[in-house]
Amino acid sequence: MWVIRNYLLHDLACLNKMELTPWDSWGLSEAPYPELTEADLAVLDQVAAVTIGSNEAFPATRSLYQNEAQLRVPAMVTSYTMDDKKTRALIGSRPE
Repeated sequence: MWVIRNYLLHDLACLNKMELTPWDSWGLSEAPYPELTEADLAVLDQVAAVTIGSNEAFPATRSLYQNEAQLRVPAMVTSYTMDDKKTRALIGSRPE
């Protein structure tokens, strides 16, 4: 589940002009699955629904990204190294 969740959040970020490495995580991608609330899972379901849409779904994709703080990519993310160690990575300025 964590791999799917991470890719889902990366897709949303990329559709909002935030390109990351596959090893970057933040927000909902860092929470252990048993700790996710029903509200968290509902937000992830919304992300799944809008990211599979056509161009007509883009306004909903953008709105969800802008309005849900736990989905937006922060300036600093957790990045995992090849030997599974955590590091903090500055990803630069974010478009508004």
